[in-house]
Amino acid sequence: VVTKGPLTVTEGEDVEYIEFAATLPPRFICASSETLHSSNDTCEITVFGILGIESGDRKCSDGTSIPQAVIGWPHSYIDDIIVPCGVKVTEMNWLSVLRLAVKAKVDLIKDSNYKRQLTISQKISIGSVSNTVDLNIIQVTVTNTDRGLSCSASGDPHYSTFDGAYFHNYIEGELVMFRHKTLPYAVHTFQRRCNTHAACHCTIAIRSGDDVIIIDVCGPGGTPASRIPQIEVQLYLNGDLTPGTKIEQYNGGTTYKVRLPTGTVIQVQRGWSNYMNTAIYLSVADYGQTEGRDVVNCVSSTSTGRGNDITSMLLTQALQPLGCDDGPPAVKPPPVFDLEFNPKPVDWPTTGPITKPKVEEHCRLKIEGSVVGSLCGRLLNITFHMEIEGCMEDVKIGGALAWAKASIGAALEKCKGVLEGKEQGPPSPGKENPLIEIGDKLCPEDETNGMCSGKGTCKLGVCTCNTPFRGPDCSIDGGKPPSNVKSELNCNGFCKKVVITGEGFFESDAMQCEFTKIELSITSWKVLGVSHVTVVKAEYMGTNQMMCTLPKP
Repeated sequence: VVTKGPLTVTEGEDVEYIEFAATLPPRFICASSETLHSSNDTCEITVFGILGIESGDRKCSDGTSIPQAVIGWPHSYIDDIIVPCGVKVTEMNWLSVLRLAVKAKVDLIKDSNYKRQLTISQKISIGSVSNTVDLNIIQVTVTNTDRGLSCSASGDPHYSTFDGAYFHNYIEGELVMFRHKTLPYAVHTFQRRCNTHAACHCTIAIRSGDDVIIIDVCGPGGTPASRIPQIEVQLYLNGDLTPGTKIEQYNGGTTYKVRLPTGTVIQVQRGWSNYMNTAIYLSVADYGQTEGRDVVNCVSSTSTGRGNDITSMLLTQALQPLGCDDGPPAVKPPPVFDLEFNPKPVDWPTTGPITKPKVEEHCRLKIEGSVVGSLCGRLLNITFHMEIEGCMEDVKIGGALAWAKASIGAALEKCKGVLEGKEQGPPSPGKENPLIEIGDKLCPEDETNGMCSGKGTCKLGVCTCNTPFRGPDCSIDGGKPPSNVKSELNCNGFCKKVVITGEGFFESDAMQCEFTKIELSITSWKVLGVSHVTVVKAEYMGTNQMMCTLPKP
């Protein structure tokens, strides 16, 4: 091994390299190996690295340790010599200085600097027999640079920025929330009128490379609040999906996270009254790389829980964007936004239940005075000034205390984000652990039955439901079929998938689609009967959506 160390890698910065070279060609090493069984056996020599882990390392919810650094290889290396965390030594490259790349992991966690041991080993494999020896141990220092800042867009809608600014946007239409200066990444939000005084945040478009992910609760037209509460996700694909892009689903399809190749995470959560809350957790690799006056620059954390990776499922129903030569659509879609909408200003009433002092007291009680809000303030030193201001503005514009729910949800997400981005040391006897104290109270809650609808227990933000209840908040009776079921299929060609909407879907093998063939003529149609029925397993997309593959004709 050429590199002796020590080595320092910094989160968000370029890789550092471990360099090594062989002193003999592989054929000599293989010929002298005691493990050689016969001349017909294939001999392979690899050099790889393993970074040590410690008991105090932060872990995912399944107990898997989160590494402080990762090992790779130069992009110039061909696939034939690449192995996990290492490279092959061959007759073609043994005279060259080979390299392993070491990079600090972008984890979106505001933690300390760490020292870890990197063991470089050589493995000789002949046939089914192998022998591994350690070549060197290198001290690696991982310097963390996360700042723990955050940004968000919520409700009707209120935007918080990277530099601490806070503003409201009540106009219908599109706003650029994030745009990278040099790389093809961007986040656009869309607002639609939710009353005569404001437009609400209900759709987001995320660009990753030459692909776009749309997360939508607005729907094609009309008022979003009039629709069945659901989030629809559509991927628009140009060729292969941009490498490093991942889409994850949480809490029964009420929350989605899109992970960009740089490590930046966009979280979208269905809010109150069928609107959405959005947060962008900017990786350190993107610090200082945003632009535009209407851009919200923001940084925050990431969850150690693992959601349901739905990237592959979305690829099966991805659409190709219309090209310049495709011509207009056969059916002209209705206008999506009223760009002439001019919100009417609202003054505080001087009497009644929603005067300014009464609403401020109500919002403070619901946010700061809640169990979670109180714990977050005491254990994490979080303040909720912006969320209280947004809560008051929502109630004033909406004309009812029920509108406070939008900002209450945003405040809880802020607390959760800070908690997930906080370094968690080993438990200390007699000392409160914020992850447990707060995490066990972050489950979905309703005012009547409490957390998990009173039908389950909460652990680190996830409900474990009592039988037969299902769903992210245990509100679905697993013994009853879904309701308000309908298909929104509109296809004049050969369709491979059909999306079913409704209420009360949950992940289970019992969820199925039943297809019955019909016979069409120019003047009539008839159902062919039970002998032409096909049953297929449904793919769960959320509590309000499932998808089924159409049987072959």
